[in-house]
Amino acid sequence: MKKLIMASMLAAAAFAAGTGRTDESRLNLWPLVGYEDGALDVIWPLGHFKSSRDWRFFPVIKDNDLFCVFPELWFTRDGFAVLPLAAKYDFVEGTLFPVLWWDLDGSDKMHSVFPLYYYHGRGDATTFWAGCGLAGYKRDRDETSHWLLPLYARTGSGFYSIPYSRKSHSTNWVEAYLCGLAGRRTALDGTTYAHWCFPLWHKDQNSFTSLPYHREWDDKGETTSWLSVPALSGGWRDNPYWKERYLLGLGGATWGGKDGLRSSWAFPFYYENSAGAFVTPLGGWNRDSSWILPLFYTDKESFVSLPYMHGRDERLKSDTYVVPPLLSGCRKYDDGRTDLSALALYGHSRGAQGETRYDYLLPLYYYAGASGAFYSLLYGRESKGSYTNTWWATPLVGTRSGSKTGGWLFPLFNRRKDASFDKDLARLDSPAIPDDIAFSNRVNCWTNGEGRVCFRTNCIASAQIDSAVRGSVLLASDHDHWVCGGVFPCGEGEEYALHEGSKQGNRIFFNSESSRTVTYDIASRQKKSDCVESETMALCGLFYREYDADSAKGTSSSRTRILWKLWDREERNGDVTLDAFPGFTYDSKKNGYSKTSFLWRFFRYENNPEKGKKVDLLFIPVWR
Repeated sequence: MKKLIMASMLAAAAFAAGTGRTDESRLNLWPLVGYEDGALDVIWPLGHFKSSRDWRFFPVIKDNDLFCVFPELWFTRDGFAVLPLAAKYDFVEGTLFPVLWWDLDGSDKMHSVFPLYYYHGRGDATTFWAGCGLAGYKRDRDETSHWLLPLYARTGSGFYSIPYSRKSHSTNWVEAYLCGLAGRRTALDGTTYAHWCFPLWHKDQNSFTSLPYHREWDDKGETTSWLSVPALSGGWRDNPYWKERYLLGLGGATWGGKDGLRSSWAFPFYYENSAGAFVTPLGGWNRDSSWILPLFYTDKESFVSLPYMHGRDERLKSDTYVVPPLLSGCRKYDDGRTDLSALALYGHSRGAQGETRYDYLLPLYYYAGASGAFYSLLYGRESKGSYTNTWWATPLVGTRSGSKTGGWLFPLFNRRKDASFDKDLARLDSPAIPDDIAFSNRVNCWTNGEGRVCFRTNCIASAQIDSAVRGSVLLASDHDHWVCGGVFPCGEGEEYALHEGSKQGNRIFFNSESSRTVTYDIASRQKKSDCVESETMALCGLFYREYDADSAKGTSSSRTRILWKLWDREERNGDVTLDAFPGFTYDSKKNGYSKTSFLWRFFRYENNPEKGKKVDLLFIPVWR
């Protein structure tokens, strides 16, 4: 008897789903059977049947233009694929290729038997390869190439094979070579630019290289540089008046022009040049300074010795004194400012008018005279723009004042609120755009993909609204409530919108999100819509509730679920439906219609103002 009852219910539900009967809009025998809005669920969630074009019974899926026998065969309106897994077969994004894909329709023709064969053809380009890319053909607009690796490859700029290749680098010259070891570079008119045979020699119009000699010359045939026995000796000429010769970099000389000898050196012994510089490991001099290390150093702006230092900085227009090194110091500026310090533990700075710029005694305190910031171990105060942070027990406890108010007790809680938040929140109840929000026309310009500057006129700009309340408790529950406003695109034009959003909780135990969006017509400044949405979820989705409404249009809907169908209540514009375990359903509509059912027609009571009452008991109609 049980099997007969279950079979009859399944058959009746399937018949209702197939015929679209309106008198049985919902059936609740969760989790075995469920029927709602023309969709039948069997042994949820394995089976789902909505129409002949939309159904699922694992592992077979039919969804309008898609038919899939998971995980191997996938058919769509445009083609079919044999997949090793249920993987995406998007060639453009470079995801996993299917074992077999064949395009039956569409402007982009694609065929693939992975990994042996692939073809993609479209209007301006064609790509074909076989044998994992070892052979192939490619056309992109007027550029073509084909290859058979490792034997040969041909592109629009050259031909490559083993052991001979030829490549056109530009419209002016061509290069041919034998495996890169020997080659020749010539112009299109036959003029030879260079030829080589590595590692023996290389020659072009301005140089010749062999082992162990290298020489370069200019267009007049005069030598500009040479190297004999690599890295041991060499020379170069920068111009007719400047020459250099060297030996292994340890010694050398440069000369030229009217000055004759410019410099000479023998490292690590000395270096000397015509500018008057002479350097040895211990001391030296030039036209501007002299030194004997580590005893002293002096130039026209500074003097350093032990234990005293004095320096002049022309860029900052200041003099610096240190006596003895690192223990105390003083910097005086030409405008009268003075800075004092002692071992970086104490510092004081005074401006030209005598005012304190900053003062500190580490680790006790720091004070900035200009900004008013003060830091110490137990107390601190700092201004950031229009708001100020003040804290005690640095920085575990603190408060905010000014444009942002609130406070924190780390790590228990943290709260920050914009002073204008309440005023901005009240804007959403205005029937028109608030008077203090003004619009102006502007011109937008940007650079397109071709590098051209484009212009768009009559773009509407407005003062942006952005304020919020943000906080957290125990780092486990966050609260975020904000208001923002601005001009947004709407169809062919634009509209002004004020948006309120709120989030609190966390995704694991409890989370609540809500939003409200009020839109206005810019021309008339009058309200167009006022939409509210909310979503609440708890215990990883075991409890779920959603709500949305538009007060301007008079529409609303809400739905509350507990364990999917253990409790499922939906209200839409005053019409209520309810499903509850085990097999209880209830419907109520604004026109007076109501229906109560238990185990489908084990018991059913229906009150229809137009058709009268109906009662079913033990699947038998007892009242019509």
